[in-house]
Amino acid sequence: MRHVLPALLLLAGCAQPGAHMPPFVQAFVGAREDQVIGTLGVPNRAYEVGTTSVLGFDIDRIAGDPDAAPRRAVPADAVLVPPCELTFTLREYEFRTRRVESYSYVGPGCR
Repeated sequence: MRHVLPALLLLAGCAQPGAHMPPFVQAFVGAREDQVIGTLGVPNRAYEVGTTSVLGFDIDRIAGDPDAAPRRAVPADAVLVPPCELTFTLREYEFRTRRVESYSYVGPGCR
C-alpha cells in the first residue's frame, strides 16, 4: 500500500495539467470532495493514503466541441472523442474536509 501513492504521483507526472482542458476543470482546484463528486458523479477510481486522496474519472467529450465541459453522460447520437482519464489529488484539512490540490489528465480525449 505504501507504494500506491508514489506510483500515482509518477503517473500523474506523465500527464499534462491545464494546457488542453477547459477552464471548467481548473475551477475544481480548491473545491471540496463532495462538490467534485456532486458535479462529475461517482469516481471510477478512488485511492486514499494518509491525508491524501486521489479521485479518477473517465470523461467523455463530444467531438467538434473541444472547449465543452467534460461529461459523464452524453446523448446517444453524439460522436465522442476517445476517453480522457481525469484525476484529482485531494488533501485532508481541518474537520476531515478534503479539497482538491491539483489535477492531471491523460488520454487522447483530453486534447
